[in-house]
Amino acid sequence: MRTWTEAATPEQLQSCAETGALCTIEVDGQRAVIIAAARDDANGMRGFQVYEFLLDDNARGRGLAPVAMQLLCDVLPAQTGDTLWGTVHVGNGPSIGNALAVGCEKTAAFVWVQRRGEL
Repeated sequence: MRTWTEAATPEQLQSCAETGALCTIEVDGQRAVIIAAARDDANGMRGFQVYEFLLDDNARGRGLAPVAMQLLCDVLPAQTGDTLWGTVHVGNGPSIGNALAVGCEKTAAFVWVQRRGEL
């Protein structure tokens, strides 16, 4: 998982909370999902960037990922023309599948290049 993701910083999560878009879902009394977004007009898009989307082991395989995404969309203070966007590593098939299942579209790709010897 570490190859695919980078944890949100406390500052990013604080920004999400201030936006009102830091959501949790509990299953059987245990926190199972954390999803968070904040306004971030970047990369040619206006709207909200997903900073955290974490499913605990007890949440996997229960169909909670699309529910969490819908919950996040419901609480975002979006304006006409806003988008919800995020970055998913190409090797993270489950996250790509969830994003496509809830109506997300691939709009861009990033390639990181390092100088020889720094790989």
